[in-house]
Amino acid sequence: MGESTRTFGAALRAQRALLGLTQREVADRARVSVRALRYIENGSAPRPALLRRLASTVGLDSAIFTRTPLARIRILGPLEVEGVPVPLMQRRLLGLLALHPNQVVAREEIIDALWQDSPPDSHVHLVHNYVTRLRAFSTVERVHCGYRLVADSAGLDLVRFNELLVRADLAGLGEAVGLWRGPVLADLPAEVRLHPTAIALHQRRIAAVLAHTDLALRTTGEPFSPSLITLAHDEPLHEGLQARLMLALARTGQQASALRLFERVRSRLAAELGVEPRRDLRDAHLRVLRQEV
Repeated sequence: MGESTRTFGAALRAQRALLGLTQREVADRARVSVRALRYIENGSAPRPALLRRLASTVGLDSAIFTRTPLARIRILGPLEVEGVPVPLMQRRLLGLLALHPNQVVAREEIIDALWQDSPPDSHVHLVHNYVTRLRAFSTVERVHCGYRLVADSAGLDLVRFNELLVRADLAGLGEAVGLWRGPVLADLPAEVRLHPTAIALHQRRIAAVLAHTDLALRTTGEPFSPSLITLAHDEPLHEGLQARLMLALARTGQQASALRLFERVRSRLAAELGVEPRRDLRDAHLRVLRQEV
């Protein structure tokens, strides 16, 4: 039994009492049996058409009780909205708002993300329509200068990620890096996918993976994680990630693989950037050579 159903039954009973109507009177006006009305007031789920008819009979707003439940939104990877297909322009808007949960995103920033330098004459009306459609499964508030997506850790993976980073323990960091399914908003156009907030979030992902790996290497935890392997592959010139991967390989008895990885990274740094490895990569190499992992 859904919470909205229980709320409607209680609201119907209270409104009927306020109007001084009996169950028989309301049932007759709504063309429903007294028995069915009694079940509904006790929490049974009416059909949408019957719910609207009963609400109209006693003067309740049926939209409050027929609204689609909030969907879980995930942006740590391709944008996913649980059970709800979302068209492209609305996906752009939702992605931008979800990058800034519980913060106001200015109307000008929204217009730029949706249309860049060529917004249509009806852009204000279009944004309003997109927001209206997003409200079918999410909570979007209008603020005088823009819009805000209201979300908690149960409804948006980014909020959960932020909460877990605060814990900073091995289990919390492991869950935090495990929330990622790929680059943030990976399936959206560059205007959203490469937004400065998205780029900063990617750096926070790397920092979380480094912190998780360091903590695992200092304890009995497993030094490998899918996120470490994935990010080291995607960021072949990130010396911090490559250094941790080397240490993880050596710790699991793969010293030769760790040393080969160092040689590959050193060659690539020289060929693509014209630089030598920095201290963290050199130190990891030395620890592998000395078997101090």
